[in-house]
Amino acid sequence: MDSESLATVIKARRSIRKWKNQAVPEEVVKKAVELATWAPNGGNYQGWRFVAVTNRTVIGQMADA
Repeated sequence: MDSESLATVIKARRSIRKWKNQAVPEEVVKKAVELATWAPNGGNYQGWRFVAVTNRTVIGQMADA
């Protein structure tokens, strides 16, 4: 990746603090998990475990924890 492309990615990054009240399509979640497996990690260890939580009550409990 050249420095210009990297700069574009970094400048486009955002922190979301207010979410829409709609479900994320399952295919989008699956693609996000697939892309997450490409993230670098210590020692090249890929002991991935992903859990997609869709129950809003559980999400709220997790946020409160």
